[in-house]
Amino acid sequence: MPDKTAPPRADAKSRPEKVVATYNYLDEHGQLLYRKLRYEPKTFRIQRPDPEHTGQWLWGLNSTRKILYRLPELIAAIKEERPIFAVEGERDVDVLYENGFPATCNPMGAAEDWSAEYTSWFPDAEVIVIADKDDAGRVHARSVADSIKPVVKSVKTIELPDRNGHKVKDAADWFAAGGQPAEFDELVQAPQALAPGELPEWVDAATFCAAPCPPPIQIIKHILHQGCKLVFGGPSKARKTWVLLDLAISVSTGQKWLSFDTTAAPVLFVNFELPKFSIHDRLISIAKAKNITLPPPGQLVIWNLRSYSAPYDVLLPKITSKARHMGFGLIVLDPSYKLLGEADENSTRDIAKLLNALDQLTLETNASLAFSAHFAKGNAALKESIDRISGSGVFARDPDAILTATPLQTEGTYVIDPILRTVPPHKPITIRWDYPIFRVDDELDADDLKRPKTRNAKPIPTNDEFLALFRDLPQDPRKGLMTASEIRVIFDRNGWERTSAPALRDTLEGAGAIKTHFAAHNQKLTGLPHVVAAYEKQIAEAKSILAQPPLPTA
Repeated sequence: MPDKTAPPRADAKSRPEKVVATYNYLDEHGQLLYRKLRYEPKTFRIQRPDPEHTGQWLWGLNSTRKILYRLPELIAAIKEERPIFAVEGERDVDVLYENGFPATCNPMGAAEDWSAEYTSWFPDAEVIVIADKDDAGRVHARSVADSIKPVVKSVKTIELPDRNGHKVKDAADWFAAGGQPAEFDELVQAPQALAPGELPEWVDAATFCAAPCPPPIQIIKHILHQGCKLVFGGPSKARKTWVLLDLAISVSTGQKWLSFDTTAAPVLFVNFELPKFSIHDRLISIAKAKNITLPPPGQLVIWNLRSYSAPYDVLLPKITSKARHMGFGLIVLDPSYKLLGEADENSTRDIAKLLNALDQLTLETNASLAFSAHFAKGNAALKESIDRISGSGVFARDPDAILTATPLQTEGTYVIDPILRTVPPHKPITIRWDYPIFRVDDELDADDLKRPKTRNAKPIPTNDEFLALFRDLPQDPRKGLMTASEIRVIFDRNGWERTSAPALRDTLEGAGAIKTHFAAHNQKLTGLPHVVAAYEKQIAEAKSILAQPPLPTA
């Protein structure tokens, strides 16, 4: 019979073909339907059992039903609710199983369309599609993801990075380059950039609003929903870590925090700054001051990472991987600047990337997120509350709840201004430090903000007077820009209060009237927006920083 004839061999000038692997395809009952032979040089041939002659084979599939590779194991893994990896070839599947990860592929890989029968084996599964890093592999991975999307619990598509100087195309390459299971698990669970097909569908407003859409629980009543972000901002040494530890204990026990009721939920506190003995003592003293016992095991988890800090793109995937299935209602990161690594807190681009990564953390863990932030230099009383946090403006505008603690005239007292996105506005509250916690003190005047002490009070220029200092010189833009030192010289010359300059600059920059360019050595050059744009274009064209003119003399 024609299909009993062995397939043509390589021509005489090529190396003889040698079988290097055999992949058996068993159906859902464990019955062998066919096997796929891998030859060297790389080619594949399929054989099916000869029903008339035990132990003999027929070449080709003929009308044999095509099934997924390692189907019985796939069914068992889905039943155990384990994540499933969909890859392009059998070698990748076997390597993944050897390292503890259930996987499958279709028999013809990228050479065939993904069938409805293949999809039917993935009901409610969590699937990670690993694309081969070539055009055909990416098209195939997209087809697999799109096909199974209607029936699975979740699906995402990833590509594996090169490793240890070795080019990586697929999962087998990655492990051959020295990859380890724990590292692989963290890698595939890390936030991935969304492909266009993975974005949510458009929805008609009438349809959207016709169905109920109940809000999640409020972890902090009247302040923060579960799955949303909170930033607590304050000046240096404003005891922000004490406040966040108080928050962690309050939520983990369902106790009141400051003046806000909380919903009891497990909490993860990631400590980047305090030595172990210090956070140990603080937890005990805060619980004692609140007249409560520390929560039972599992309700408040501490991860001490002092001296282990790393950039957010390293740490956040690790936090997500560990926290994903632990049911935390709140995750606290303190202090947040430890996550920056090489990122610039004044860069909108860098901070936007950090905040997007934090969004992914809340999405994958379904936890609320709280972190602290420092106030910018200068007198905070001169700024709007939303402008008091240092760094890029998006840092203080992205969170769903912003609480700023601004000092009052009385030592150890603050006003907290809530700026809220998902709940109705809340009036400011005044608090007094009563070691080791802050207590609400309604007798304090929320408008009695702390002002800088000066022997002879100097006038503060108006916004228009400050704006008039910047020259409109787009033809010679550097002369239209001023450093912080140059601004202080002019303030001194005009008899103005020099400490008011940073707040005025931030206010006008927030309004878009001026812009700051961050030059080498963190030097700030401020000017009219179009003048700054002209200067940055000039730098780009010159490929070097322009020479700085001398400071003006007083």
